[in-house]
Amino acid sequence: MRIVRICAAIVTLLALSPLPASAKQDDGLLEHLSGPGPFIRFPSLDIRVACITAVNSENHTVGIAPWGRGSTSEFGFKPYVAKSNTPASVRTAKEQCAADKDVRAYLTVAWGHYTGVQNNLFPNNVEDDVFKVKAESVNMRFMGRALDGVVDVGFGFDLFFFYGKAFDRITRFGVEPFRVSVAPFAAIESTPRTRAFRLAVAPTILFGSLTQDDFCNTSACTVVPRQFATKAETQWATTVELDILTLIKGN
Repeated sequence: MRIVRICAAIVTLLALSPLPASAKQDDGLLEHLSGPGPFIRFPSLDIRVACITAVNSENHTVGIAPWGRGSTSEFGFKPYVAKSNTPASVRTAKEQCAADKDVRAYLTVAWGHYTGVQNNLFPNNVEDDVFKVKAESVNMRFMGRALDGVVDVGFGFDLFFFYGKAFDRITRFGVEPFRVSVAPFAAIESTPRTRAFRLAVAPTILFGSLTQDDFCNTSACTVVPRQFATKAETQWATTVELDILTLIKGN
């Protein structure tokens, strides 16, 4: 089984590697839209809020507080302590989710801040501060666990807020039709600590259209931007996920 997990991790990592040059990347890496970009996404948080685990062959769904163990965030420091009237199956389910053990699926919410490095809509003014674009994103993802935690597969929904000095704030919804997350070190031994470092890939489809006027429509915009128009733009994202607390203090 360990050989199968290692082979699966290698195959998945090879599948993630040939990304296009215009790929959208996040969590500390660079991102590029058809118009503005690239961006640096920092800081960002990804917090697990619900967990599905099996107890005696029966699935249980339990909630996880952002500060609780198992939330896969840097703030997940508080261990689970069962109340005296908690049913045994629920207590076991919460203990397993807090320890990230025998988890079958989970629901996460994520937030990220994007800072534009430049804006290629203006080839002669690519680094002018007035043309830079910033953004905030809120994401919700459902992930299912496979291969003893080496590979997680799921989908998600996104909400982006773009803002800057040269244009009015715009909002775009998006969807991740699938997301694949790989914990390469878990192929050797699957533990919370080895699963604390993950590599993920997902296409993001932005609903609606985007044109040059969306990013240049106020009095601050004094240069004619490059013309472009796109609908339902698809961006491939590669992500580095790191649970710092678990990496340091996990099992």
